[in-house]
Amino acid sequence: MNTLPALLVACTLIVLSGSGLAQNTKVYRCGPEGRELSQKPCDDGGQALTPKIDQPDAEQRRQAAETAKRDAQLAKQLERDRRQREAENARQAQGAAGIHGRGNAAAEEPEKKPAKKAKAPAKPEGFTVTTPKPSKERKAAPATKP
Repeated sequence: MNTLPALLVACTLIVLSGSGLAQNTKVYRCGPEGRELSQKPCDDGGQALTPKIDQPDAEQRRQAAETAKRDAQLAKQLERDRRQREAENARQAQGAAGIHGRGNAAAEEPEKKPAKKAKAPAKPEGFTVTTPKPSKERKAAPATKP
């Protein structure tokens, strides 16, 4: 975008137009020892001062314009580089982004492997588990219906 040069020109015009107003403004030194500054005349007849404002000379304005132009060119170059990197990253990302780097997981069918038979786990030495045998009393009591 070409908004940076336009913005710099607008800021420069605002600063230059405001500086003309400040040159016509008077400041009054009031109070004991003249330590208070005011825009209104003092009651005790304080001293009127005209503030001095540094205005850039022609050389400083030329240097500022060159700097603004160089910055605008650099901004355009950086934007071009960023767009190229983003485009390259988008091209590279089209084939990836699946789980474990397998590409587009939704489009590919997963490989089907035959199920392996589960082997009985090896019994550790010195450890045995047994289940309790049912008691005879439970078997003897038949269920009755009301």
